[in-house]
Amino acid sequence: MLNVCFGDSECGALKQALNGEQVTFSYRGLELGRVSNEYFDEARKEWIDEFFDICSKRERAKIWKEEQSRVAQIIKTAKREKELRIWYASSPCSTCGYYKLVHMLQEIECTIYVVEMPKQLGYRDENCDKSWGEVHPEDMKKCLALQRELTTKERAEIAQKWQKLAEENAELRLNVNGILTSVPVDYLDDEILSYAPQDKDFKLGNLVGSVIGKCVHAISDSFISARIESMVDGGIFTVIERPKKYQDYYSKTKMRVSTEEDKQELRRRAQYVVDYLENLGIDEYAIGDAISDENREKSYQIIQKYPKMSKKQALKRLQLEEYEPNPLPPGERTYTDADFKKRK
Repeated sequence: MLNVCFGDSECGALKQALNGEQVTFSYRGLELGRVSNEYFDEARKEWIDEFFDICSKRERAKIWKEEQSRVAQIIKTAKREKELRIWYASSPCSTCGYYKLVHMLQEIECTIYVVEMPKQLGYRDENCDKSWGEVHPEDMKKCLALQRELTTKERAEIAQKWQKLAEENAELRLNVNGILTSVPVDYLDDEILSYAPQDKDFKLGNLVGSVIGKCVHAISDSFISARIESMVDGGIFTVIERPKKYQDYYSKTKMRVSTEEDKQELRRRAQYVVDYLENLGIDEYAIGDAISDENREKSYQIIQKYPKMSKKQALKRLQLEEYEPNPLPPGERTYTDADFKKRK
């Protein structure tokens, strides 16, 4: 029988536990990113590009091909053998993968057995999300006794839950009060801030470790660090020192909770960018893009490096596009999707 879980590390442990049985994993990281059924594959490619950003384009293409191959294997085996076993836990990653897989199998006549991870297993508190990656292979093997068959009603309910999440198409899904829920991507920002030392400098890795250790939500370190970087862009944290080598990113990135002086400096830099671009005659829409949270510091640094740019050079180096109004009267206008995206 084919055994399916939702992470490469727990897949390795499961292979040790079942010794000889087929084991694979499906759809890592489904708690992150858009999941609309209409654009699902495109969204998953985007997630791979972001999650594996230190890999080359060729390596990311290989990762995507392998993911597609594993899903195809699961579908093919379910059709051929008429049964499979799913190992799921309460972590958002596992729950999302479980819902998505059951949804995919709705039109296939097969028996689905499930093994749910007991709350008492793992190294995290029982009130926290759980992952099979926390469990020793021997304990995983014992959990086979918990196997049960999903009823037709349960399968329909789970498929419906995933359909709802796909329609909501949020950027983040977490277990809120025991229910997998679509939430804003900044949902955990206040909690992340609460774990940061308020009166001294700290290293990025220490803050990420605190969040992982104390937060009830099992979420990846890469997501946490991405949110911290977004909070840097938003002026909540200030970076004091960055390492040149990526391998030192967590251990040597030094930061602090932004002081009032830090926030004033952020406002000064934004105003500097605005004044510079206005003097070049660049329109307000492009200037708005230049001083957005994710672009402001980059815009400032580019202007500092090239203080005598022409308007054309500034637009190119800052990767800005000016707004182009439709010259036709309102009653005669027609818009294509391309027009809308350009204006947006």
